[in-house]
Amino acid sequence: AGTVIINDGTDFKPLGITSGAWATVPSGSKIVGILTKSILTSDPRASILTMGQINAAVMPAPVTSAIKTALPQINFINE
Repeated sequence: AGTVIINDGTDFKPLGITSGAWATVPSGSKIVGILTKSILTSDPRASILTMGQINAAVMPAPVTSAIKTALPQINFINE
């Protein structure tokens, strides 16, 4: 949960984390939302939040300005 989700035009994938920071979004992909719950790799059905509030303090890595820009309908709060 709390992982940034990207789409390459075909597949939805989690954005990786490198050295405690979100990886760069690959060319041809775009940020589409935030994973709402932890899921099993054996059953990868998931909900992706595109509008609402996220407690950024508990996300796996700090929220960047690129993430905030890509997801303008999400309010990132720090509690």
